[in-house]
Order: sequence, then structure tokens, then C-alpha cells
Amino acid sequence: MVKHAQAARVIIELYGAGPELMLRVEDDGVGYNFEEARTRGSMGLLNILSRASALGGAFVTERKEPHGTVALVRIPV
Repeated sequence: MVKHAQAARVIIELYGAGPELMLRVEDDGVGYNFEEARTRGSMGLLNILSRASALGGAFVTERKEPHGTVALVRIPV
């Protein structure tokens, strides 16, 4: 994130929410177009998607205003 997103601040949270384990990562960087990266076949993104799916989970992202990215991995426990 420091390298690619040029982020100065990163928050990483790992917590249980009911029947799921949640990993939430937020940064204040320049943002990231996950759909474009998925289409290009970015190995890092494909790795995250593959591992979350293998555990029956999901990976979602959203832009944070005014800048930055929030990524969430949800894994059933």
C-alpha cells in the first residue's frame, strides 16, 4: 500500500462478527480500480480472491472519499 497506493496511513482490523471472521484494510492512498485489475489478471488480487473463495468467503472493496480504499475479506467460521 505504501508503494502502490502512496498511502500515508493504513488501518488493519481483524475481528469476529457473528458467524464470520472479518479482515478490514483501509488506506488513505490514491485509490485502486479493482475491476480493472481483475480484468488485467493482477496476480495479487487474483490470489486474494482465490484464497477467500477457497475458504467459502468473499472479498469486496470500495473507494473511500475523498481518497483511499477500503477492502474487506469475510470468511465463515
